[in-house]
Amino acid sequence: MTAMKPTTLRVLTVLLFLAMSSGCAARPAQNASPTPSQTIVFEDCKLSSPGMRGTVKARCGNLAVYEDQEQKSERKIDLHIAVVPAVSRSPQPDALFLLAGGPGQAATEAFLPMYPVFDRLHQNRDIVLVDQRGTGQSNSLRCSAPDLSKGSDPNGDTQEPPKDFSTEIEKLKECQAQLKADTRLYTTAATVEDLEQVRTALGYERINLIGVSYGTRVAQAYQRRYPQHTRTATLDGVNPLDWELGPENPANAQRTLNLIFERCTADPACQAAFPDVRKEFSQLLEKLEKQPAQVTFPHPTTGEVTEMELTSDMLASTIQILSYTPETVAYIPLLIHETAERGDYSLLAAQYIIVMGELGRSISNGLYYSVVCAEDVAFYPAASVAPESASYLPDHTAEIKKYCAQWPHTLAPAEFKQPLKSDVPTLLLSGEADPITPPANAEKVVRNLGNALNLVVPGIGHNVIYRGCVPKIVTSFIEAGTTSGLDVECVQKIRPAPFMLNFAGSKP
Repeated sequence: MTAMKPTTLRVLTVLLFLAMSSGCAARPAQNASPTPSQTIVFEDCKLSSPGMRGTVKARCGNLAVYEDQEQKSERKIDLHIAVVPAVSRSPQPDALFLLAGGPGQAATEAFLPMYPVFDRLHQNRDIVLVDQRGTGQSNSLRCSAPDLSKGSDPNGDTQEPPKDFSTEIEKLKECQAQLKADTRLYTTAATVEDLEQVRTALGYERINLIGVSYGTRVAQAYQRRYPQHTRTATLDGVNPLDWELGPENPANAQRTLNLIFERCTADPACQAAFPDVRKEFSQLLEKLEKQPAQVTFPHPTTGEVTEMELTSDMLASTIQILSYTPETVAYIPLLIHETAERGDYSLLAAQYIIVMGELGRSISNGLYYSVVCAEDVAFYPAASVAPESASYLPDHTAEIKKYCAQWPHTLAPAEFKQPLKSDVPTLLLSGEADPITPPANAEKVVRNLGNALNLVVPGIGHNVIYRGCVPKIVTSFIEAGTTSGLDVECVQKIRPAPFMLNFAGSKP
């Protein structure tokens, strides 16, 4: 039997609060030539994604860049790059650059789930994936940590962590000591300069940016810095430059959960199966706040009998992450009802391990802290945006501040936090029920854009680029290079997955 370590679980819960897969020279674009000193040697490779089957053939290589781009010190790091060449022998000269989320995801690992979105675009355009500095194979800042998908911490320590977070702070210091990096130099602004060096090396005069979640921040920053090299920008799950990830999380999470409960109430089958789901959820939270549950259950991936203390924070984190996608939203009322009715927390504990395991595998925690501490936490308001009682999700901004006080980071300049003003053709995408980057974010950004279209997909959560007819719209937008004349009526016909009424599925 193994025991899940509370210290590790609490750190991951706080991390989840802000979360959002023979050599030759690269083929240059048709109307430009790569700088000889920056030519990248590519080799055949296959791209994969954690937890997914299948691979995509690509060509991978590295580009050495200065870690300190301003001082241009002797130390360099390798940026890992993958190019999925266009199918056509005469491709368009403007490639697609996919910018992953997080912060902390590697573009080469995030691509596989999105590959179907680019089927038509890929016929005539190269797809370029650059692992952001600090992620993937670009001098990763990922620290060693227990993998919750495979079991518990080997020490089996079930002792409650100190209330002053001293244990977590020590772990954070140990993490930083493991890294061969100046963590102050791993920011969005640095990533923008990295992307520009890659664009130059590959010889593309103009590129099409596709940013997802945190990747929309990178896309906006690049678009502002290099508008002459940005042909189009597609922003999915918008993160405004003048907005901080964290303070609004509880309110946004509660808004989404309210939409889920309202949709269940309006659905006769869901309402009949779970008439008191909102009340049941409140009661579960209250019970766990008063007394965490000691749970013994089969580990969801190993089958090993596992012990864990389940807290109200862990319940909240599980519901928050399940509310990201309609496939997992469909499970929320059933999960709440079954847990409340049976008084058995094993299903909930298993779900927590699954979502935390996925987070641990996909996010470079060091890069996450370097970005968030510099660009978000440093600009947090002095007081909470909303009273904690207004949301089921606790406000973890105080804990994040403590972590940032110990993590070496820079401070984003005031000009970085200014809203984007641009005439670059931009398509903004949001899910109506997004719990982390709500439609209001895109509405805020679009006000200052001269050539933009803002779409909201009904009933869908975080990341909508692969939903319904959205891939077709994105393809038409990038092919045309303008937001004018796009047929977007189909978006209103998109619907989320039906609620699961039992473990056999939804009503036919």
